[in-house]
Amino acid sequence: SQHGELYSELCRLADCACQLLYHETSDSSLAKLAAEYRSFCQHFYAHEQRENELILEAIDEDIGVGD
Repeated sequence: SQHGELYSELCRLADCACQLLYHETSDSSLAKLAAEYRSFCQHFYAHEQRENELILEAIDEDIGVGD
């Protein structure tokens, strides 16, 4: 369920970047975009870490750890 949220947020950030590129917003929007991108990256990396943990847990339960 988080994939759709992450994708939507990334699309919104891309739209904001395009507006900045074509001077459709003020220059102060750049700092806001940078902060929002930094926040997105933190959420994305946390999501990926949790996803990797779930994968490793599933593998561990399915085939074991070989003890």
